[in-house]
Amino acid sequence: MEEQIINLENGIDLNVKYNNLREPVVLFLHFGSGNKEVWNGVLPYFENAFRVIAPDLRGHGKSSKPEEGYHIEDMAEDIKLLLEELDVNKYYIVGSSLGAEVGTVLAAQNPNKVKAMVCVGALYNEFGKYGLLDSTEEEIEEKIEKKISEIDKRKGEYYKSKEEYLETQKRFYQKAGLWNKHFEDYIENNICKDEEGRYTSCYPIHVSKQYMKNYYYFEFDKYYKDINCSVLFLPSKSEWDNEKIQETVNAFGEMAGSYEIKVLKGFPHAYGWMKMPREAAKVVMTFINKH
Repeated sequence: MEEQIINLENGIDLNVKYNNLREPVVLFLHFGSGNKEVWNGVLPYFENAFRVIAPDLRGHGKSSKPEEGYHIEDMAEDIKLLLEELDVNKYYIVGSSLGAEVGTVLAAQNPNKVKAMVCVGALYNEFGKYGLLDSTEEEIEEKIEKKISEIDKRKGEYYKSKEEYLETQKRFYQKAGLWNKHFEDYIENNICKDEEGRYTSCYPIHVSKQYMKNYYYFEFDKYYKDINCSVLFLPSKSEWDNEKIQETVNAFGEMAGSYEIKVLKGFPHAYGWMKMPREAAKVVMTFINKH
C-alpha cells in the first residue's frame, strides 16, 4: 500500500492510501471525524484482489481543511477529481456514514461509473417526506435554527500532549465497548498540533460546524433517484429497529432500483468497520462479487 497527497485541479489536496493493482477498484470513504485509517482492519481482505483507494476526505486527516466547502457535493467533487487523477473509470463504493452520503452523490452524478455501492449511512433525511421528524415547513425551520444555534456554541477540545489526547479518547471508546488496535490506529492518526502547540483532532471544529449546518438540509432521495447501480444498506440493529428508518431505506432502495439490506449483529453505525472488520469485509465481498 502507498500513501500520497494528491493536488486536485480545484486546489484541494487529498491524502490517499492505495495499492497498484489495476482493477476492479473499490473506493472506501470514511465517516465524519474519521480518516483513512478506519479501514485498516478491512483493507487486508481486499488489497490482494482489488485496487483499493482510501482517501482522507476534505477537512479530515492529512487532507486540505479550507474555511468553507463542506457540503457532501463539495466532497464528492473532490473524490471525482481524485479518481480522474488515479485514472479510475469504473469502481465500487463502500461508504461509512458521511462516506455513504458522499457516495450517494458520486453514484448519482456518475451513474455509468459506479458498479455497486455499500451504504452505512444516507439511510434517511433529517426532515421532510423521508425524514425522521414529521413537521410543517415552519416547524422544520425553527428546529434547524435551534440545532444550528447549538452547533455554533461548540468548542474544540485541546490537550497538552499526544498521550493525554489518546488516553482521553481511549477511555471514551472503552466505555462504549469499542476499543481495539484498529480504534487505536484511527485515533493516533487523528491527532494534530495547532499553532499554539496544543494537541487536537485533525477534524477541526470549523469543519464539523459547517458540515452539520448543511446536514439538516440534505435530501438523499434526490440522489437515490439518479442512482443506477445496486445498493447494499448496512443499518445497525438500533437503526433497523426504527420503523421509520425501515420505510426510508426501502424507499431509497426502490428509487435506486436494485438493493439489499443486511443487519449485522453487533455492528454499530460507522464504527463497525473497526469493531468487526472480518465480518463486515465478508458481507461486502459477497455483495461486490455479485456485481
